[in-house]
Amino acid sequence: MSKAWCEKHGVARAQDFNRKEETHASRNAMGTGPFMLVSREADVRSVFKRNPRWWGKFEGNVDEIVYTTVKSDATRMAALAAGDIDFVLDPPNQDIERLRRDPRIRIYREPENLVFFLGMDQARDALVHGDAKGRNPFKDRRVRLALYQAIDTEAINRVVMRGLAVPAALILPNPEAAGVPRELNKRFAYDPGAAKRLLAEAGYADGFAVDLDCQNVRESVCTAVAGQLARVGVRVKVNSLQNARFFAKGQSRDTSFYLLGWGGQNTDAIFTLQPLLHSRNAKGDGDYNWGDYRDEKLDALIDQAKVEMDRARRQALINEAIRMQHEKVYHIPLHRRMSPWASRAGVDVVHRPDSWLEVSWVKVP
Repeated sequence: MSKAWCEKHGVARAQDFNRKEETHASRNAMGTGPFMLVSREADVRSVFKRNPRWWGKFEGNVDEIVYTTVKSDATRMAALAAGDIDFVLDPPNQDIERLRRDPRIRIYREPENLVFFLGMDQARDALVHGDAKGRNPFKDRRVRLALYQAIDTEAINRVVMRGLAVPAALILPNPEAAGVPRELNKRFAYDPGAAKRLLAEAGYADGFAVDLDCQNVRESVCTAVAGQLARVGVRVKVNSLQNARFFAKGQSRDTSFYLLGWGGQNTDAIFTLQPLLHSRNAKGDGDYNWGDYRDEKLDALIDQAKVEMDRARRQALINEAIRMQHEKVYHIPLHRRMSPWASRAGVDVVHRPDSWLEVSWVKVP
């Protein structure tokens, strides 16, 4: 935008966009997308119409979008069943199975580009948030593998996630989209007996205590993990935190054990390898390697993959890095989440793995 336009419409400086007073820009939408804003009432109703000048292709038949805020789960789903609305972005998870049996409603369930996993402090010589008698159990692969094999991801999916998750084997939001071969995408077996033997071999026959940092919205998953680890002697205290505190602890490495989710629209493996699996350095690599482990061979593979232009050689580097991370058990993968959608039975919607509703693809009867 030109300076003259901004001054004319009351937006003289870029920082004015962050102010709360009314300006032309705060009430007039700008963009080149498939739909145009007609009207908006905050927390009530927004109306959009098809943009006749859009450069893309419409594969659906929607001419108008009316987005209505219905805060009550029961009211929202009753309106869908009655045909008063066509689509719901957030059907209540506890009702999915019941809704699935309703012939008036169609439920969409596909894995998201989002993986949840457990990370562990592998840098300090002594466990900070726990009791391991001056030692750090997580520096020992046998302990990390023991915890991995003590966790029943199928049970967590069935009981906690209500079937809205897929057990994960790799620390990738979408291994298939990242080109990783299926033979690498296999979990270590759930085996509490093997977990106890590994802990004993590592010198922790009586287990140890540790705090598990967790976002409060993930507390139920953390509680389930704590219950399963207790069966092999690892005493876990769940530390449920608001987002700001949780991420502050993680970024400062003030954590011994944590649950984190990782994902996004871009499924290229480098967007996981570089910030999450690489060791920390001054270049910005490893910003989310909260466990602070360091593996020069893994780093070298990631560094090569960042600059390799040959597709086959680059994929081979990625595959080897993922295989190495899996074998070393630097993290414990749990599951890829599903974010269910619901529509009227006759509506045709494409459920994208990034949970983005592409209305230009939607067909309504």
